[in-house]
Amino acid sequence: MLEQGRIAVHDLGHVRVVALVGEHDLSTVDGLSDEIDRQFRESSHIVVDLTRATFVDSTVVCALALGGEHARIRSSCRFAVVAPGNSFVRKVFDMVDLRSIMPTYDTLEEALAEGGVSPTARLRPV
Repeated sequence: MLEQGRIAVHDLGHVRVVALVGEHDLSTVDGLSDEIDRQFRESSHIVVDLTRATFVDSTVVCALALGGEHARIRSSCRFAVVAPGNSFVRKVFDMVDLRSIMPTYDTLEEALAEGGVSPTARLRPV
């Protein structure tokens, strides 16, 4: 059974984690894009966690690339993605060479540590 895509946002102070769960495609991309934009208005460091995403299509990949571009043109912003090495999502990233244009990590802990967040920090829903 396919899991309807949903988005959860967690606050870690100066870092916001946008977690995608289930399948994400044209039906969820507007919500994802809006959420990334909203989080950039509230924080300068965004991590998109795709650990629980079971599918992403090209529209989602484009939305993530735009998030990466947003951070690249603003030196005070940071945008990273978590896509485990053995996941479908990571295979998609590798096919389109997305890892070459934005930091991509195997685990959320690695992404947060790189952004200066303590491993003991607790995710708080936004």
